Order: sequence, then structure tokens, then C-alpha cells
Amino acid sequence: SSDLLHCLSTILGVLRLSRIPSESDKATLDGFIIGYTCDGKPICRNPCAELVLKCLDNIFSLIRIQHKLYMPDGLSKMDEMMVACLSLSKVKNPSKLALKQPLLDIYDPPTDNLRGFFNNLYVSCFYILGRTASHMQYDFFKIENLASRIMTSAFENLEYIPAYRLQTMTSVFLRPLVQSCSPQHYETLTLPILQRFFPSLKVKLPEIWDVISESAKKRIKKTLTSQLLMTNNVYLCAEVLSLMVECCVTGDIEDPIFAEDKSTPVSDKEAKKATSERSEEH
Repeated sequence: SSDLLHCLSTILGVLRLSRIPSESDKATLDGFIIGYTCDGKPICRNPCAELVLKCLDNIFSLIRIQHKLYMPDGLSKMDEMMVACLSLSKVKNPSKLALKQPLLDIYDPPTDNLRGFFNNLYVSCFYILGRTASHMQYDFFKIENLASRIMTSAFENLEYIPAYRLQTMTSVFLRPLVQSCSPQHYETLTLPILQRFFPSLKVKLPEIWDVISESAKKRIKKTLTSQLLMTNNVYLCAEVLSLMVECCVTGDIEDPIFAEDKSTPVSDKEAKKATSERSEEH
């Protein structure tokens, strides 16, 4: 299990260090810009894309397997300790665990170790997808059948996934995906994904709101687990609202440094020549 988490942490480290610089000169110097469009906009590609994208099929498989664990058939075959290992990890902000690789303490109870392992595994997989979308935009969105691969893994058995897992998925994957997706991929990628995600939330959110409301009315003493569940329910509602805002405003924002290849690329020399000619005309 430690080897698997170390592999995921290595991929996350590569993604964290390979973000495309916002400055055009630095992006060119670091090898992110491979050419220019006819109107002079840079075409950016991440040099690490080829290596990282080869790992995505394994990431999709890991997520698919984890989601199957929450199905009734799977839970019925587990003992109580194993079911407890799939519950919420006893940390305030589980989504931050993917940035650090914690070592499993041999002196901790087996349930805590396994719970931490499953939590880190789940969060790390979605962090990788989210950062791949934001850091390798051009190559990521060009993946063949990307929507289908995401739908059959990240959104597999979504109706059985608990709220604290959906909060992680929304925060570290869906929001970066929507923010990074260019308009030309809205109909083929973003819309099918959101059409699958939001109806599931429509069923889950009223139940979550009822739990929050009842807890506030009773004002009973809460255990650590119940407090964590309540906090993550509130976080999920906040993340969903933020995601809805992103869906409404992202389409009006375009960063030229991440321009897609909408026309035939030209060389750096030709692009600079075209830019200078336009300047002389003005």
C-alpha cells in the first residue's frame, strides 16, 4: 500500500512542478510553447504530458475500483472493520493529504491505518486528474474518448458515493476541470459530465440539508465523527455552489497563454514577423 501511495505522490510532484508559467517569455524558455497560431497567440504544451498521460488509465481504474467498494453488494461482503475503513478519515481537511505522503504508523490501530490509506488513495487520484486538467490543458483535453473514460470511472456508481467523497471530487477535480476547459470542449466533455453529476446531487443535497437542519435544531453533543461528517456536508454544499458559479462565468474568460491550436501553427520567426507588420500598419 505504501508503494502505491508513493507512486501517486510522485505523479503529483511532477504535476506540481510542471505548471505552465503565466509569463510568455518564461514559458518559451522552459519549453512550454511549441509554436504560435496565425494571429500570434502561443500554443502551449506541457513537456511532461507524454509521461503523465500514460498513467491516467491506471488512475481511472483505481477510481473505478474504489467506487465499487461502496456498492451494496460490496459492502455486504465486508466485515465491520473493513466497512469502518471506508468511513471518513479523522482529519479536518482530508483534501490536503494528497500533497504530503504520510507514513503509516505501525503503532496505530489497523482500522486507522487502512482508513488513512483509502482516504489518501481516493484524494490523490482525483488530485492527479484535477491537476492534469489544469496543468496539461492542451494534451489532456485532446485525449480520445475522455468524457467516456471519466464517466465510467469517476462517475461510476455515483449514487452510492458518500457526501465526503463527493466533496473531494468537486473541490480538487470538477472545479479545475471546468476552469480549464476551453469552449470548444464544452459540448463533448463538460456538459455530459455535469449532466451526470448534478442530477445525483439533486437527490443527495436535500438529505444533507435535512441532516444539517436537524442537527442545528437539536443542539446535541456531537462526537468527532459526527462533527466531521457535518463539516464535510457543509463543505460539499459550498463546493457545489462554487462549481455552479464556475459553470456560469468560465465561458467568458480566455487566457491567451493556454490558447488551443485553432489554426495551423507557424514558427516563432513567422509569428514575430506578422506581429511586427501589424505594429507598423498601426
